[in-house]
Amino acid sequence: MKRNLLLQLPLAFALASAAKADIYTVTLNTSPLTGNGPFKLDLQFLDGSGTPGDLNNNVVTLTSFAFGAGGSELGSGTATGGASGGLTAGVTLKDTVFFNEYIENFTPGSLLSFTLNATNNADPGGTPDLFTLAILDSLGSELPTTGPAEEFLDIALTSGTNAQDSEFGSAPGGAFSLGAPSAQLQNPSPSPVPEPSALSLSLAAALCWWVWRWARGRGSSVK
Repeated sequence: MKRNLLLQLPLAFALASAAKADIYTVTLNTSPLTGNGPFKLDLQFLDGSGTPGDLNNNVVTLTSFAFGAGGSELGSGTATGGASGGLTAGVTLKDTVFFNEYIENFTPGSLLSFTLNATNNADPGGTPDLFTLAILDSLGSELPTTGPAEEFLDIALTSGTNAQDSEFGSAPGGAFSLGAPSAQLQNPSPSPVPEPSALSLSLAAALCWWVWRWARGRGSSVK
């Protein structure tokens, strides 16, 4: 038993230091696009500083894509950098390089929706990793939005209590008028949590106390 408890110490440290993952349900009314296209869903993940010391420290997973009545994915996507998967099985974006992107054709229906699960680790350089969602037309140009990079959604992994999301609608005068998407955080943190180092020490101390009590009891029983 003593050996088993000691073996659990690394596990306790690992669990204590694991980063919280932020889970969003994203929905966008795409009915203004129906009957047009095809369009391309452009999913990008940018490393905050692009330096070797902080690459591959975050991952964004996108699953449960739905396109509403009349909509569907069209397959045969294009992956760049740390991107992999597809709209049917799910897309994974890792910041293995500065620019990571997945693009796939889709036929718009009444509503685009998906689940986004993102780690939220800090970049040592201070600039957060950034996920963005844009829609491209058949020529590969972004549908214009009020976002700084023609995106409908961006999520900055600021390593704070929660990631920081921003939503944007279509820019005035564009060919299509889409409202800003909804990005509903499913697991908000109600209050700051203890620092990982302090939590790790607490768990380790508790396990050590158990080992000491077990050893003391065993020693008393053999007298």
